[in-house]
Amino acid sequence: MLRSYIAQVTFLCLTAALLLAASQAMRPEGWTLASLYGYWLIRVLIEATLFIAFFEVIDRVPGLKSRVWPVAVTAAVVSLFPFALSITALDLILGLPELDGLTASALPTAPSTATTANGISHIGSFFLRSFICLTITSRSVCC
Repeated sequence: MLRSYIAQVTFLCLTAALLLAASQAMRPEGWTLASLYGYWLIRVLIEATLFIAFFEVIDRVPGLKSRVWPVAVTAAVVSLFPFALSITALDLILGLPELDGLTASALPTAPSTATTANGISHIGSFFLRSFICLTITSRSVCC
């Protein structure tokens, strides 16, 4: 059961990463197509790993043992902070310019469409994260 569950989660992560990489409008400078797909695969696998780890830890709490959805919601909320830190560290190490448009006061420097695009990107990331967490949770509930 565990081996097939891990294979299913890996397949879902691979599919989500391929869809994200295929829908990205611009590649970072100097990146090949394979490195873009690899970046998204690593990013989605980090999220899935953190969610599953926190889900397993929270599931061992005696009062929440039989309630799957509260455990899943709690795991998604608790894993958000480490996920944000790990992705920010990954982006900084790789030199991605995601934070270049912000000044010290955290206000955008140019009020152009880039601000709107970043806002839409963050909303899309939130919905993708929610989708991954729900998909992983639904697989554990159904099987």
